[in-house]
Amino acid sequence: MKGSQGRDIRFLRSSNEWQVGHSLGDTYEVDFWGDISVTRPRPEGYRDPRDAGYPLVFRNLRHSIASGSLVATPSHYPVTAARRPTDIQVSQNVS
Repeated sequence: MKGSQGRDIRFLRSSNEWQVGHSLGDTYEVDFWGDISVTRPRPEGYRDPRDAGYPLVFRNLRHSIASGSLVATPSHYPVTAARRPTDIQVSQNVS
């Protein structure tokens, strides 16, 4: 489940969610809730988004991204050493 206070479809996924979603295909889904308000009382807080058509259910995100229906933009690039640190050539900039 993903949610937003806005109505635009925009959500973040962890690297684990990305990997699991891609491996499970149609059996993995994301339920997106928009127009969420933390200040609305509880009955309306659920009813209003439902009346607005939420949740939107996305299945097989890999296909949705490949077809252009959704766009995934990487926002982080974890960098790790592929070898032991003693094998890595490091240059130092001295100013």
